[in-house]
Amino acid sequence: MTSESPLISGSAVRRGGLAVVAFAAAASVVVLVEFIVVGLLPALSRDLEVTLDRAGWTVSAFALSAAIAGPCVTLLAGRVDPKDGLPAALAIYGGAGIVAAMMPDFWVLLAVRIVQGAILTYFISVASHAAMALTTPDRAARAVGQVNIGTILGAIAASPLGLWGADVIGWDRLYACLGWLALIAAIVTRGRLPRGLLLASSTMMGQAAILRSRRMLLHLALSLMLFAAMFASYGYVAVILFDALQVTAADAALILIGFGVSGLIGNAIASAMADRDSDRTTALVAAALFAIGLMLPVLGWHWMLDGLIIAVWGAAHAAAFVACQVRVMLQAPEAAAFAGSLNISVCNVGIGIGAPIGGWVLAGGGPEWLGTAMAGIAALALILSLVSLRFRA
Repeated sequence: MTSESPLISGSAVRRGGLAVVAFAAAASVVVLVEFIVVGLLPALSRDLEVTLDRAGWTVSAFALSAAIAGPCVTLLAGRVDPKDGLPAALAIYGGAGIVAAMMPDFWVLLAVRIVQGAILTYFISVASHAAMALTTPDRAARAVGQVNIGTILGAIAASPLGLWGADVIGWDRLYACLGWLALIAAIVTRGRLPRGLLLASSTMMGQAAILRSRRMLLHLALSLMLFAAMFASYGYVAVILFDALQVTAADAALILIGFGVSGLIGNAIASAMADRDSDRTTALVAAALFAIGLMLPVLGWHWMLDGLIIAVWGAAHAAAFVACQVRVMLQAPEAAAFAGSLNISVCNVGIGIGAPIGGWVLAGGGPEWLGTAMAGIAALALILSLVSLRFRA
């Protein structure tokens, strides 16, 4: 094992640690913008004079753009130097947000969310690949895990910040502030990245050719199934807490913060494990999600058991992000950023499948069946992961 990445010089490797920190900080802003709209929906509905369900289009438009347009942007910009591409992406992301704040109109905001969705996929996938390239091969997964810390922190802060910001400063000012933070992140990221970090080693057609690999398609199907399992229950976690534990809204918020802290621990563990074997790490995550789904109906029996279930759930939830991203990117080293963007795409599709399944189960059987739905889909993911291991052997 060499002491530095073969793609760049030793001096670039030494600067890699600061660059990865910059990626994580930028990722927290990018993900915060994605999810903060959930907490802003009532304010958007009121201020933009649209119904609440139409305001919800801003959430769906972002996710669909990330899933469909994001990989296309990543493929087209595959041979752009990240020192130019990543700051430009953050500048577009932040600038679009400022435009939405200055022109408070529903259709303008919807267009901005479509642009930002495509940029998110490009930024996360290229930043993850750059982080891998800026460290030694035996610590590549840990570098992706460090970037993922920003993703976790952004997701944790989104809902409470959105609810607070809508009441205190207004959704438009909050969105503008996040836009300016993205512009600052663009400047910092450019300053920390070395020049000449060419990540794609093949042409556009060569990168797109990874979709002809049956093993790649199997990996993408596995990521989709894992995220469908996760969001069949996680999308309704507040309902589960209120029904099983009968907690107040304030206590539920504290529990969700604990869920996020457990996620940081799970992210660190999965990153270290994925450096040794990302396929087996994914299988363990699938098994953990299956077990958690079976255990969810016993929430409320005893506070120690409740704490253990929620802690393991939070850890497995975050571990799935880094395990899937690393596993898919390592499958196609000649087009790792494009592979990472495809993983983000299918994960968004998985969320889009899992959340409605959870909703149907909730409406038909009640909250106690959400864990069963999660366990059932996770069992299919576990089977796919074992098939993947067999395929590799």
